[in-house]
Amino acid sequence: MKKLQFYIACSFTILASLSSGLEVQLTVSEPIGAARQSETVWGGIPFPAGKYNDVSQFSLWLEEKEVPVQVSPIVLYPDNSLHWGLISFPVSLEANGSKKFILRDKPCTVKPQNPVSVTEKGAIVEISNGLISFGINRTDFNGFEFINWHGQPVFKSAKAGLMANGKGGTDKLIHFEYRYKGPVTTTLYLKGRYGDQKAPTWAMSITLNANEEVIRISHNLRNAHNGATKTTVVDPRICLGLATQLEPGDGGNPGGKAPAFGWKRFKGKPDVLIFMRHGGRGNTGVYESLIEDNELIIKLNPSAGPVNMAEGEHKITEIAIAFANSISVEALSEPLHALAPCSWYSEHDGMGVGLYWGSLEDEMLTYKQAGWTKFDDPKKMPNEKPNNNLYQGWFDAHATSECDHLQGLVFGYLRTGQRGFLDWAHSWAKYWRSYLVWRSDEFIYGKDGKFNTPKWGTGRLCSEGCHFYGVGIFNYALITGDIDSLEGAFDWAEMCNVLWYGPYAGKKPGDDFSAYGSRGFSRGYLCVARAYDVARTKQWLDLLLHYAKMATRTPARDPRGFCIGWSGSNVSNARKSAEKTAPLALELFQKEGVEVIENDKKCKHPKYGEYRPKSVGTWPEAMESMANYVAYQALSQTDDPEAQLVAEDVMDYAIAEAYFGAKYAFNPVQKTVYYYLLIDFPIPDFIPIWNGGEWSQYKPSGPDSWYTKWWPNTLAAGYRLTGKKFLKDTMLEVIWWGLSRDFINPPRVPQGEAPIYSRVERNTKGDWMTPTCLAFGLASRPKKEEAPPRPITDLKVNAVGGGKVELTWTAPSDEGGGKVAKYQVKWAEKPLCDYLEPGEEYRQHFQNGALTVTYWNMANNVLGEPVPGTPGKIEKMTLTVPANKTLYFAVRSFDDSHNISDLSNVVKVEVK
Repeated sequence: MKKLQFYIACSFTILASLSSGLEVQLTVSEPIGAARQSETVWGGIPFPAGKYNDVSQFSLWLEEKEVPVQVSPIVLYPDNSLHWGLISFPVSLEANGSKKFILRDKPCTVKPQNPVSVTEKGAIVEISNGLISFGINRTDFNGFEFINWHGQPVFKSAKAGLMANGKGGTDKLIHFEYRYKGPVTTTLYLKGRYGDQKAPTWAMSITLNANEEVIRISHNLRNAHNGATKTTVVDPRICLGLATQLEPGDGGNPGGKAPAFGWKRFKGKPDVLIFMRHGGRGNTGVYESLIEDNELIIKLNPSAGPVNMAEGEHKITEIAIAFANSISVEALSEPLHALAPCSWYSEHDGMGVGLYWGSLEDEMLTYKQAGWTKFDDPKKMPNEKPNNNLYQGWFDAHATSECDHLQGLVFGYLRTGQRGFLDWAHSWAKYWRSYLVWRSDEFIYGKDGKFNTPKWGTGRLCSEGCHFYGVGIFNYALITGDIDSLEGAFDWAEMCNVLWYGPYAGKKPGDDFSAYGSRGFSRGYLCVARAYDVARTKQWLDLLLHYAKMATRTPARDPRGFCIGWSGSNVSNARKSAEKTAPLALELFQKEGVEVIENDKKCKHPKYGEYRPKSVGTWPEAMESMANYVAYQALSQTDDPEAQLVAEDVMDYAIAEAYFGAKYAFNPVQKTVYYYLLIDFPIPDFIPIWNGGEWSQYKPSGPDSWYTKWWPNTLAAGYRLTGKKFLKDTMLEVIWWGLSRDFINPPRVPQGEAPIYSRVERNTKGDWMTPTCLAFGLASRPKKEEAPPRPITDLKVNAVGGGKVELTWTAPSDEGGGKVAKYQVKWAEKPLCDYLEPGEEYRQHFQNGALTVTYWNMANNVLGEPVPGTPGKIEKMTLTVPANKTLYFAVRSFDDSHNISDLSNVVKVEVK
């Protein structure tokens, strides 16, 4: 991808315009049993929109003592206010110790010991903290020009500072940037080439912290330029010319089949420690540093022999060059992290599920309020212990993944504070950003070019859709400040330009994309929704609008709240399901006089005419509902008229999907959600699975139950958008049945007892954290009131010519004592009905595979509704709609708790 335009350097000095009062607790815990002395800790946190435009206005406190702190932008809002900031500060901790700090919005008055400074002398950039200094040439780059310790030269310019395939040496940089710049921490972000080779290229961040005698490097060997093909790289290395005598000392790694890190010591004045950690495919524990031809060579290959690189692949090597035994291998293997309370993240960033998701404490409170016993049993709770020796080198995306594993791990860390989740996330993030995604270095994927990626069935990634997970890598990048992870996350989102559904795949809103339902689409849509939620730029707004309109305008969208999967939508599939688990369906088939026509494709009914049974994958629909909900929260905050209109559309769809979950997807007898749900066989709105005979009663060892756990968040979102209590009640039921089982029945705990807490399994299918966290936030923090506004009963619509209509109605009151906050006006070409009820209510409007009415979630939204006035006020608005047609209009309202009123009277109008 090209450089992200919403990053800035450190000229971030516009004054804040809003009042102060910030207090955020930041906890730093030593996880590995290695004491720390003045080690700089990093941690990313979100900030309220529009509030902080000056990063110098923050201070940090340890009880009554002020601590030096630096806040650096990770991403900004469109008004240049801080969206996510990297908090960095020095901390000393005993082994396994912990300290709590308070971040305040008061200017910092203390400086760190041995602060970092930047000096530019012509093309030479020198970074120094008084203990360590290094220089690079930003015009004619050849690695490090020098590295000094306490003013003493240790390393000098090598013959070729970076080499691969025997080539390297002085060259022009592709990119130079101060990514983080300040007295506590300064990071250079550089990109370049190895001599005249087109591939590979490299990217590298170099960090120096205050009062540390360590230079930290994160190096990416890259084969992801536009047009890249598979390649082999021989002996990639970083070279440092020796300016003092060093002798090889001991080295090692932590052991195992693929050790996560390794180190090598060199004796001299000072002693030097080279610490390395590989990321990506192929690590066999090769961590090699050596002295050769008066140079210290840091080898970047993760195994013996050449490095094989696929197109779009990176190889990661993180390096620390530490001096004078100032830091231990153990400390380097487990960097500290500053963690805010879960509620702070939840209040200010939806993290791909929506704002106000819940913590471990919220989960406990949910169980307690539900009256379930053993709600506080620690044996039920996750216990993810620190582990510094984790490496991920491969998983078969198509065969073994059904969740965004990285998203679950980040939620596990934020919700519980347990370091083990972060350690697992560290290891998976390296694999995610190095190999799982096709990286797009210095070009926009789709717009400028694309790789010849397989559509599916491959181990790496179904890159045309299906097994595509791009939310967790955003969340990881934001909480850690990792530069390449964030760039990799946007590379993921750029792939959505193509897929099967993107604008550069030739798709446009209104096209049918759902041979397999919303399965692949939903995962790409989630990634794009997260990308825009983070970036808030036009590039990502345009792509999100494309996906949102694809979702809401596809001809496969069913008004019951799902996307039809055409490949499974036929009589043959429906009948097979009925024969296995639904004797009642077979009885109805005979009783209703149903015929099969069009080669087993359609049913023909004496009353309902011709229609096709429909198939839907339930778990992709739950994912799509989350994408709709995240898109709604982000789009509704914009001033863009098109975005506001689309926000209403995706809100309606999210509500309909919640209704679908409660009224269709969750089987109230078998207490589980269908895998693939078949509907409209043998009669409309009938589900031929688990219906009749032995399936009339609950079967403890019955059907696959794993898909149940996908639905709590969908139901929670529906409740938040409507205040409909049945959605909340079903959500709690689904939480219990979803979490009390793993993949099959029966539950692992008796009914009435709290389930096993949400968790993340070692496999890449078992994420119970992500699909439940929004539900726990809702259940533990209920709405202040659930009563909706009174329905509007006096809507009047007059056609005034030229396609214009004038609407009037009386402003209602809110029965719960709140305030009516907004109106929603809609129109359609068929009579309007509210969100539907299953069964006969639906069938009475059904004929020949179509409906004689338009359900509310499918009707046309409008812009320009008036701000609700005081109860009794006459409200007015004028709309332009299609002329020379008979149209139907209705209005409803929402209160300030987002409780939805009943539908108004429906008005039929001949539009002139």
